[in-house]
Amino acid sequence: MEYLEQQQILTLGKLIVKQLDADDDNDMLSRWMAHYLAEKMTLLESVTTVEHREALRKECFELILNLWEQRWHYPEGKQPLRNFDHILAVLERLEPDASQPFYSIYFDVDWVSKKLQEPEEDEGQKYANAITAVDKGPKACIKQLSHRAAQLVDDEHTRQFLNASETIPDSVDIQVLQMLAGDPEEQDSQQREGAYSRYEIERLKRDIGLMEGLAKVNEQLLQDLKQQLSSFYK
Repeated sequence: MEYLEQQQILTLGKLIVKQLDADDDNDMLSRWMAHYLAEKMTLLESVTTVEHREALRKECFELILNLWEQRWHYPEGKQPLRNFDHILAVLERLEPDASQPFYSIYFDVDWVSKKLQEPEEDEGQKYANAITAVDKGPKACIKQLSHRAAQLVDDEHTRQFLNASETIPDSVDIQVLQMLAGDPEEQDSQQREGAYSRYEIERLKRDIGLMEGLAKVNEQLLQDLKQQLSSFYK
């Protein structure tokens, strides 16, 4: 395990201790776990023999990772990412059985707007393109709304947990929240280099193209349905 990753896990352990040790006389189990982990981490800083240090380090890492794995089952008010809970709940309900979740649109190429500009080969291709626009357009809308919602609840407390846990395996929720909320330090660095502005321009163009494609299909389909409805009254 790399040194930087070890330090991140230890940082995460300190955050978990602080989270579980919140003043709550009715939650003795959480406070006991916090004190137990804190004692192990304090002891790790004082041991002198290599063998003892490595054994204790392994024990600390396993305890931290096990506690982190249960992060969404902490008592009410102690979940470290509780600010994002309602956002993740909405996203989970959108496509619970989909092979590709909605946020895969972050990695989509911008081909829908290009397709809309190409001459139609036939009616079948026209409807195939329309179906694609209807599939991807709402995802672009949802992504934009989710991005804005995540930024509203992204604070220093949750950012510490996100940064400390980003390298831990099987943390899909963390990866999603990192994408939604963004990394302010990385954005500042990229902005100084001009890379962030170029990326943001292309991202906005892509989402605009996707939503324009959806709007075009929606407008045409609405007209067709209204005409079909009006024919029943003739």
